[in-house]
Amino acid sequence: MRSARSWLSASTRRCANTPSGRAEEIDLRGVQHASSAWTRRIGAFDGMDARWLSRRAAPEGPAVPARSRMLAPILAALAGVAIVIQQGLNAQLRGVLNSAAWAGFVSYAVGLACMGALALALRDPLPAWSAMTRVPWWAWSGGAFGAAFIGLAIVLVPVLGAGTFMALLVAGQMLASVAFDQFGWLGLAQRPIDGPRLAGVALLIGGVILIRR
Repeated sequence: MRSARSWLSASTRRCANTPSGRAEEIDLRGVQHASSAWTRRIGAFDGMDARWLSRRAAPEGPAVPARSRMLAPILAALAGVAIVIQQGLNAQLRGVLNSAAWAGFVSYAVGLACMGALALALRDPLPAWSAMTRVPWWAWSGGAFGAAFIGLAIVLVPVLGAGTFMALLVAGQMLASVAFDQFGWLGLAQRPIDGPRLAGVALLIGGVILIRR
């Protein structure tokens, strides 16, 4: 673009110095006007090309292998099975220790040891102090909600049964997730409630009622 403009400027100076008179000066101004219009058009096309190239060069999300997409639902189902097993073991531990609090403490202590072993196996570095200071204060309270879940599960599984407890647990999770999606709480992407999602929640509540019968 700069070379084209400099060429037009040099041509303008050369034509202006010709002894042809007023007519060439008028023609020269017309050429200057046309060249300015073409320069603006070329600049607009260059901007469009730059934007198109930037979109093409923008990195896309990491590709998920087909095997991972197939295993994800199976692993999610196994995670649900693991939760049921965990609550059954915690209920047994509560009966032996005669304390829901100590049963929950043992459960969390074993979980902490497992997560520490996993971090060592993956060789994850310790988080930087500067990164930890940028975490909002409420983000550190996740463990408190986990403790509430473990404590309530230890107490309620023997009373309600594993099936009813898990059905109510999933119903509560779905209702809360729909509300969080609707209002975008805790930094989640906002997803308005629509008919199919409401129908799914209604069917889930109906399943809880059938399981409790």
